[in-house]
Amino acid sequence: MTQLCCRRSGRRWALTGALLACIAWTVPALGDDQDDSLAARQRYRAGAAAYASGHYADAVEQFLAADRLAPSAALSYDVARAYEKLGQVSLALRWYRDYLRRAHDAPDVEQVRRTVRTLQNALRDKGVQQVTVRSTPRGATVAIDGEPVGVTPWSGDLPPGHHRATLAYEGYAYTTQSFVLPPAEAVDVDVELTPNTSVKASPGAPPPAAVAPAQPQPSSMSIAPAPEPERSSSSATRTVGIVVASVGAAALGGALAAELVRENAENSAKKERTQRAYNSDLDRMEASQTAARVLLGVGSGLVVTGGVLFFVGAPRKETQSGSQVGVGCTGRYCGATFAGRF
Repeated sequence: MTQLCCRRSGRRWALTGALLACIAWTVPALGDDQDDSLAARQRYRAGAAAYASGHYADAVEQFLAADRLAPSAALSYDVARAYEKLGQVSLALRWYRDYLRRAHDAPDVEQVRRTVRTLQNALRDKGVQQVTVRSTPRGATVAIDGEPVGVTPWSGDLPPGHHRATLAYEGYAYTTQSFVLPPAEAVDVDVELTPNTSVKASPGAPPPAAVAPAQPQPSSMSIAPAPEPERSSSSATRTVGIVVASVGAAALGGALAAELVRENAENSAKKERTQRAYNSDLDRMEASQTAARVLLGVGSGLVVTGGVLFFVGAPRKETQSGSQVGVGCTGRYCGATFAGRF
């Protein structure tokens, strides 16, 4: 993989004029695949343009996308510079350190190391320092001091002192490695995972907990509690049915009363001699008729529902096949009938 040509312009280390001047003759291929190479180059150019115009967050996004398509040490450097412009000390340090790992023989290594020391001192002044946990193979779940933090390679800032990294990866044994983080220097923790042919660990799953030994069972025979009798639930159902049916009967009674009022108003209207009195009786008749119909419908439904609940809640031995409930209405009156053993 040929590295991108641009590194720094003078003592500013900036991807400005020199960066843009190099775009035209950047490496012809950033990867073996032509499609990825073309896409990576386009991403890189977009990132360089964003950097030159001061849009450093956009530049980071484009550089990272290009690095995913065609990994390059130069892109690590570009990402670090953009993060440094944004004032993101920890992220800038992370990517400068990544650049040193990937391009340890580059001509500007010593200059980058001085920048790394400056950023490490900035973290030290904040009371933290950076650690990077790497594993073979990559992609293992990492927990630091028992708290899950991510997957390898993982970088983060921790208080200086003793810490413990636990790694889990499917098909490999759980591995715990202790390390000491100095206050003024970032460190790498490299872990070689051991294949485990007996137990397969799911990625991200915590280490398996110890299984407590089985407790001996008492030799005496335990007696299962007797089931509760049906009578309590059936009694409650029958009680609800009685209440509902009673409300329905009251509504039917109200419907009957309203029908009588309607009939009285109708007879009175026939005898009135003035238009005003006739209209008053007519309004009373219509209102009573509407009320009677509403009460009739509601009352009938409640009576039927209550009767059904009453018979459903009855114990089987008390339920007779001849039990019946019915509702009937004539042109003027309505009523309900019950038959059976109660």
